[in-house]
Amino acid sequence: SLAFVEAVDADEAAAVAELALAVADVALAVADVAAAVAEVAAALAEVVALAASTNKDHLALSVLEVSGCDPEDV
Repeated sequence: SLAFVEAVDADEAAAVAELALAVADVALAVADVAAAVAEVAAALAEVVALAASTNKDHLALSVLEVSGCDPEDV
């Protein structure tokens, strides 16, 4: 009967809506993980940049000292 078909369609629509909600929840969780990974990557980039800067400064001072120059004079 038509009432049975409409009931089945409503049940299927509810199931599809629940599935869509679950997919949205997973997508939100993935976005949260991606944001956390981006924060870690940014922090790591800062550490690498600081290390590179420190190494560059140390190398420059070493070259000046080996050359007999006082770094304060440069």
